[in-house]
Amino acid sequence: MNRFYTFCHLFLNKLVCLLYRIEIIGAENEPDTGAYLVCANHTSLMDPVIVGICLKKIQVHFMAKEELFKIPILGGIIKALGAFPVNRGNNDIRAIKTTIDFLSKGNSVGIFPQGTRRKGVNPRFTEIKGGLGMCVYHAKCDVLPLAIANRYGKVKAFKKNYVVIGKPIKYDELELNEGGKTQFKEASDKVFGRICDMWEEYGLK
Repeated sequence: MNRFYTFCHLFLNKLVCLLYRIEIIGAENEPDTGAYLVCANHTSLMDPVIVGICLKKIQVHFMAKEELFKIPILGGIIKALGAFPVNRGNNDIRAIKTTIDFLSKGNSVGIFPQGTRRKGVNPRFTEIKGGLGMCVYHAKCDVLPLAIANRYGKVKAFKKNYVVIGKPIKYDELELNEGGKTQFKEASDKVFGRICDMWEEYGLK
């Protein structure tokens, strides 16, 4: 972790956990080191912060809308925290390549397979993207699944929120021996299915 990230993590940890009444389930599943594609369901703008705060051993680099990098001060802060830009309006191959590059160099990257926020619904019934499987295939990395769950369908301040950290999914488990759209989709479905299983223990019924 870089110094600025470590400082922000220490400074915000207790504040965010208190404000959002976060309970972490499965903290023992977080790996000590290594490059992981960290995947979670997506319900609110706070999700990247929540994931970053709840993972205490690895630094997670997130994609962020490229417009945010143009905002004075904020752009510098999110860049210093390890975020990298993505063009939300297009099929941004650059962001996929950057993700693979980060992973290949031993960094962990966070993504939301749903692609956008899905509030108030069971994530199992939402569409997911195949980029997850593509990134894992090219980086040959393991996956760390997380579920952000509560009774309200999205993260809310002063309400109980659970962050469930699942056991890492090994690259070999995803059977990406040939690559291609079909295997990418199957791998993505398998990972997100694991996330949904965890979510259903603590989320909306």
